[in-house]
Amino acid sequence: MEIINKHGKVLFEDKNATSVREVLEDAVEKGIDLSDADLSHQDLSNANLESANLVGACFTQANLQSAILSHAKLNGAVFTKAVLKEAQLSEATLIWCDFAEADLNKADLSGSLLQGANLKGASLQKADLSRANLYGAHLNGSNLMWANLCGVDLSGADLSACDLYGAFMDMQAVLRTNFRSVNLQNTLLTNTLLQLSLPV
Repeated sequence: MEIINKHGKVLFEDKNATSVREVLEDAVEKGIDLSDADLSHQDLSNANLESANLVGACFTQANLQSAILSHAKLNGAVFTKAVLKEAQLSEATLIWCDFAEADLNKADLSGSLLQGANLKGASLQKADLSRANLYGAHLNGSNLMWANLCGVDLSGADLSACDLYGAFMDMQAVLRTNFRSVNLQNTLLTNTLLQLSLPV
């Protein structure tokens, strides 16, 4: 079984693997550069891809539920309509990634770099975005109900028609966010909690 890139080039092959998840984990364990890998529509649930190099990879409509992608390099990767429910993406590099209409409910994105990321229409209910950098990100129409936004940087982000019902932001997040450059048109802020105590 092999992993190919978006141009049909073989990136890694494991003749003993019985699933794409298995060959992918083997490649990651061996430190293989998997940039531009085509993993669309694959079942990668519960896969351990920690610290993987998957820059520019395609995960369109892939199942990554509960997958571990902490510290992974994923700049420019495409996750359109992918399932990342409860996935671990803490400290991952996700600059310019496309998460349009992706399921990120309860995902851990704490400390991740999401500058310029496309999260239009994505569902991030109860997701942990604490300390994430979302500078210039596109969150139009996304669902952030009960999300943890403590310490997040939303400067220049577009939050139009975004649902922030019950979202949690502490004083650090408020102070670091340039609200004058954030589009809050039609954004639901009902019951949003703003804890004004300074961070310890």
